[in-house]
Amino acid sequence: MSRISKTLLIAGALGLAVTAIPAQAEQGDWLLKGGVTTVSPDSNNLKVVDGEDVLKLSVGDGTSFGFTITQMVTDNFGVELLAAWPFKHDIKAKVNGGGLGKIAEVEHLPPTLSLQYHFLPDTFLTPYVGVGVNWTTFTSEKINSGVADGLSLDDSFGLAGQVGVDLNLGDWILNADVRYIDISSKAKIKVDGEWSKLGTVSIDPIVYSLMVGYRF
Repeated sequence: MSRISKTLLIAGALGLAVTAIPAQAEQGDWLLKGGVTTVSPDSNNLKVVDGEDVLKLSVGDGTSFGFTITQMVTDNFGVELLAAWPFKHDIKAKVNGGGLGKIAEVEHLPPTLSLQYHFLPDTFLTPYVGVGVNWTTFTSEKINSGVADGLSLDDSFGLAGQVGVDLNLGDWILNADVRYIDISSKAKIKVDGEWSKLGTVSIDPIVYSLMVGYRF
């Protein structure tokens, strides 16, 4: 058998295997997914000018366990809730271009509710897009004692958008998802017992997820 014939035979066998897998999301289905999620904030999240001094804060990436639950309200439309174990981020500072290193650490939860449109729901690969609203709450804020006595970040409400794809393996799902979330928080610091406004921290992250799911 020639190499071309073998290639065609293997491709045909794979095609039959794929079409033999029941891979359909239908109205009323629930999709439960969980896996690794990374929140990657925008750079230069806050700039504070005090006379000739310029302070810049940058929020680092955070990785945690994320999970979603989606109900298919029709064959194409689904409502998804994103939740996660808290994400931890380091905050680094620069003054007049000179690095001060890590000055603080924060943890947050970013629950997000989205309306999704699933293209080609009865195929092996199902791409989708979504738009929704995000609520981010900061569960822990710590700042180095040599910098200030305390740090406070307000909750954030903003819009979110996503694109993703499901690889349907019967009732099991492999998923890849990328989303943008509008997160901005007003920051305050405590020095000598007095709280003062620091400014608005624009986090605005890209969120990447790789998950395994189950349809029921």
